[in-house]
This record gives sequence, C-alpha cells and structure tokens, in this order.
Amino acid sequence: MLGGIRMAMASLQPHVVDFMQMTALGEEGLIIEELSVPGGSFLVGKTLAESELKPKYGVTVIGIRSAGERMAMNPGPDTRLKADDIVVMIGPVSGLEKLSQDLGGVR
Repeated sequence: MLGGIRMAMASLQPHVVDFMQMTALGEEGLIIEELSVPGGSFLVGKTLAESELKPKYGVTVIGIRSAGERMAMNPGPDTRLKADDIVVMIGPVSGLEKLSQDLGGVR
C-alpha cells in the first residue's frame, strides 16, 4: 500500500517527491532534522521570531511538538518555545550542526 501511495505521489507531484528525496539524502546541503530544546538553553521562552533561527543558522522550523501535544505544523513566528519541545527543521547541514553545538549537542 505504501509503495502504491508513493507511486501515485511521484506521478502527481514529481517535484515534491524530488525535493523530499534530496532532503532525505542530504543532497543540495539540506536536511530535515529534529532537535530537542534543552531546559536552560537560549531558546526557552523565546518566540520563533525572537530565536533568530533563520538569520543565525539558516534553518526553517516546519514543526514543533510539545510534551503531550500533537505536532504543530508550520508554526508562526509568535510560537513560543518551551523546554523539551521537539523542533523539526529544514536547513543546511552546517547550520543545523552549529545549532546543535550551541544547544550543547542535544538531538
């Protein structure tokens, strides 16, 4: 069934499939990654706009999952980050590695 869905997507939305394959394989220097927001980090309590993730690291937040909640897809700039949030991002490998280091290497 999953194979059938992928084949249908490939025929209906070939550019989306190409994009997902490139990011999944790290081609073009972009990857999708999830990071945990450690308690006490510089991100806790900041909105996405205040966090400056895009200008500092070149990453775009595409989802946030807080404890006990569903994944919030495409969160707005006023979304506030909390300790232990799981943040799903897309961006360059170098930016995501730098962010991970700045957060203490927590993934």
